[in-house]
Amino acid sequence: MPTRWKWFAGGGLLLCVMLVCVLLRARNGEPRYQNRSLSQWLSNFTPPPGLRDGSPESSPEFIQATEAVRQIGPEAVPYLLARIQHQSTLSKARDSLGSRLIRMRPSAIFVRLGTRMWDVKRDERGDQAVAGFRALGTNGASAIPQLFRLASDPTQDNVPKWATQALGGIGPPALPELVQIITNRHAPARFAAFPLRNFGTNVLPAVPAILESVTDPGYPSDFAYILHDLGLPPTTSVQVLVKALRAEKPLIRASAAKSLANLGTQAAEAGPTLQALLRDEDQLVRHESTNALLKIAPDLLTNLPGQ
Repeated sequence: MPTRWKWFAGGGLLLCVMLVCVLLRARNGEPRYQNRSLSQWLSNFTPPPGLRDGSPESSPEFIQATEAVRQIGPEAVPYLLARIQHQSTLSKARDSLGSRLIRMRPSAIFVRLGTRMWDVKRDERGDQAVAGFRALGTNGASAIPQLFRLASDPTQDNVPKWATQALGGIGPPALPELVQIITNRHAPARFAAFPLRNFGTNVLPAVPAILESVTDPGYPSDFAYILHDLGLPPTTSVQVLVKALRAEKPLIRASAAKSLANLGTQAAEAGPTLQALLRDEDQLVRHESTNALLKIAPDLLTNLPGQ
């Protein structure tokens, strides 16, 4: 009997040693830079609780982590994807319970309980993965198909938001997928795709489709905030809006006129096109064009061609 227990004890010890070796090997398999693992660098993207106000992107830790991820390069892609898409059963249960609690009354008690239940660490991991893809830029392009699939899945908590933001971080190679997300009114995180400032003029061919997709079905929209989020300078925005004044759909023309009105005298070059729209067949287009000219070039209202 003692001999049998010795065999059991020895086998258990051997099993523990093997398990530790497997875990160490898995950890050592993660990409490293300057003797730190990718996970350790990614944690730098999350500032300590007392320092979360302000701009963490300018902190030394954030800058160092960005450089580390860039140095690691495409090897980081599978690990960043795993942080976005994986959610354990326990994490799902916590988030589900937390969401139920915050809807209960009295809210002063249950909102606090609900937010404590949420898996905050998972949110941090998702945000860290997005920051990682932004650091990689075009070096993360191999993840585009998988990120697009995740961004289009309405059943995944915050996954569509993180995936869409990660596509934006990759840059111009992901533009076709981002345009599909933005122009799909049923996409779960379409508005997460709008900050495309690093796309530059690459985004211009997609702008007409983007503007049409955000137009309110029953009322003229202000495109100014969209063009701002796209990172277009005022002169380019005016050119885009002048082109939109010639759109086939009246609501697009009216929205472009409304947007130009908000730019004021910066949109002076749009004056002649707006003046021509004073004779548009659509009453709403005529109305918005008149309002725009009042702010941009009121003299064109009293000097109509043919009068």
